[in-house]
Amino acid sequence: MPFPIEPFRNLSENIIGMPETCEIIRRVRDYDQRGSYTEHDQTVATTKGRVSPLSADELERYGQLLEGATAKITMPFGVDVDSTRDRIRVPTRTYTDDNDQEQVEVWDVTGVPPRSEAFQADTQVFVRRFS
Repeated sequence: MPFPIEPFRNLSENIIGMPETCEIIRRVRDYDQRGSYTEHDQTVATTKGRVSPLSADELERYGQLLEGATAKITMPFGVDVDSTRDRIRVPTRTYTDDNDQEQVEVWDVTGVPPRSEAFQADTQVFVRRFS
């Protein structure tokens, strides 16, 4: 029987405070009968989360993993995020672009910090604004 993860996910959402909605967008391939493929973005999960700036301690500790990251997104324990293929769209956060159009924030995942799953109450990823 698999480990029941849902109680921990709800606990982390409620204790840590995750006011944002986060959509995990993954680059996927669709193959045809000849073996060729087309790539497209697909939303693979929608979850709660929190966007926050990186601390000086995190900048020092994770240096190489950051790859230009400017923030981190914290999500409930067990959320599957792939640092090589994923973006995170946060529809609850918007900004106005140069043409005075409202845009939804989209973040590139630059890395997932190594942590012991034995004590993990959430999933954190380092991100930079997608452009």
